[in-house]
Amino acid sequence: MSEITNDELDRRTADEIMGWHMNYVQDNFIGWHPSTDLNQAWRVLEEVIHKYHLTIDISNFIDILGYQVELDGDWYECVVDTSISRAICLAALQAGGK
Repeated sequence: MSEITNDELDRRTADEIMGWHMNYVQDNFIGWHPSTDLNQAWRVLEEVIHKYHLTIDISNFIDILGYQVELDGDWYECVVDTSISRAICLAALQAGGK
């Protein structure tokens, strides 16, 4: 899933996690960019915790080239990305599939 673009990640988190049905403007949501905005990514994380009652662990492991976001204590269900905001959003979408 890490090949997903930031624009698509923003759209999917708005729709699938936040439950918003926003208007598209030139393929972007106005003001919603959790893939690059840590404050907005944190809102996505809080929604996942509330909605799915999951525990989330965020780690920064230099030897694996980025941030690891672990879902509900399952090491096999984790996301690694070089951007913490992207890692949170990707993990949120993974959690939505549980």
